[in-house]
Amino acid sequence: MRKNERVLFRSKNDNGGVVSLGRVGGVLALSRAFGDFQFKKNNFVYHKSIPQEQQVSVEPDVIVHEIDYNKDEFLVLACDGIWDVYSNRNLVQFVRYHLALNIKFDEIVRKLLDRGISCADSNTGAGFDNMTVMLVALNKPNESHEYWYSRIKNRLEREKRIV
Repeated sequence: MRKNERVLFRSKNDNGGVVSLGRVGGVLALSRAFGDFQFKKNNFVYHKSIPQEQQVSVEPDVIVHEIDYNKDEFLVLACDGIWDVYSNRNLVQFVRYHLALNIKFDEIVRKLLDRGISCADSNTGAGFDNMTVMLVALNKPNESHEYWYSRIKNRLEREKRIV
């Protein structure tokens, strides 16, 4: 759950949804979910109700972003278990570091998951949730995957020389 959502959620939700330690009911670390019926009124799967009546909603938070191929390199799709152990910045740095070493996405994902699991902390609970992550290359139209890798690697090498 993003910081700005926590305040909105706390102030708008009168359905028993108390956010503590950044979690709904002190348990659930997200505000959107298809399942998690214990956080929804009328626990019936087929019961229709409006999202605003629920502690947790299936209504997505949508952001439209125009891809800029001079800046945008890849997209990270990940569940809350990943974000429990990585900040946005750390995850992007991790991926870019491995791309600079010419490591392909499948191996980077394996390394991300291994590192995430190794961060398991019984005090905070981080690293014990399920972890799913997918990396998507933001190829230019008609750009091969191989060319995308070389373009990104060249960009990272130029940035390294500048720093």
